[in-house]
Amino acid sequence: MREPGRPMTISQQESRRRIAFAVLAPFARVAVNWRLPLRAAKQLIELAYYAEARRRGYKLREVSELLSVSMSKLGLLSRDLKEIFDEGTTGQTTARRVLSVLGAGPLSEAKLLSVLDDEEAESVKAVLDDMVDQKLLELVAGRTPLYRLAAAQYRLVQEPWMARYDALNHLMTAVGQTIDARFERGDGAAMARTLSFKIRPEDHTRLAELYEKQLVPLILELDAAAVAAGDAGVAMNVAVMWAPDSDGPVQPELNNAEEST
Repeated sequence: MREPGRPMTISQQESRRRIAFAVLAPFARVAVNWRLPLRAAKQLIELAYYAEARRRGYKLREVSELLSVSMSKLGLLSRDLKEIFDEGTTGQTTARRVLSVLGAGPLSEAKLLSVLDDEEAESVKAVLDDMVDQKLLELVAGRTPLYRLAAAQYRLVQEPWMARYDALNHLMTAVGQTIDARFERGDGAAMARTLSFKIRPEDHTRLAELYEKQLVPLILELDAAAVAAGDAGVAMNVAVMWAPDSDGPVQPELNNAEEST
C-alpha cells in the first residue's frame, strides 16, 4: 500500500500503455464516427505499424520480428499499403503518382520504384531528380536516403483533398514527435499544452490573426536566425490547432481558462 503523502508511481510499461491508449483515442473517435468495423481498424493499425518501420529503414526480417508476424504476412501488408496509396493514380503522370504515393510519408528510391513498378526505373529516377530540382520533393539524408514532400510547393499542384491530407499527416507527425520527446525522453525542448476557454462567435477570426500576424512572423525570424547560424540550428516542428469542444460545455475555471499538460 502506498504511504500517505507519497506520490503514486507507475512502471514504464504501464506508462507506455497509458500513453499509447491516449494516442489511439483520436483514431477511435474517427472510427466510431464513421462506423468503421473493428476488423478494418485493426488492419489500418497493422499497415501504419508496417509503414513506420519501413520508413525508418528496418529490413524485412527486422520488421517481421518487431510485428511478430511471418514474412508472408509482411508481403500482404506491403501489397495492401501499395493498393491504398497508389489507388486512383491510373492515367496520371509519373510526377503526380509520386506526389500521391508520398502523401503516405517519406519513402526511399527503392520503395518508390517498387510501388511504381509498371513504369521504367530510369524514367522514375529522372522524374525524381527533376522534382527535387523543382523543390517539389526533398531528399532527406540518412542510412537510407528518403524522398519526402516539400509541403509548401506541393500544395500548389495537388488536389484540395490531398492538401488537407498532407496537412493532417504533418500534424500527426508533429504530435508523435512531441509525445516521444516530452513523455518518453523528458526533453525540455518539447512542450505540450491545451487551453480550454470560451469565445464569442465573432471572435473566431482573432485566433487566425494570432497565428498569421504573430506566430508566423516569429517562426520566420527564428528560422532565418538558425539558417544564418549554420550547423547551430535545431530542426523543430510546431503544430497549432483549435476546434469547438463538441464533447460538452467547457467547465468554468477560476480564470475562465484552463491550461493542462
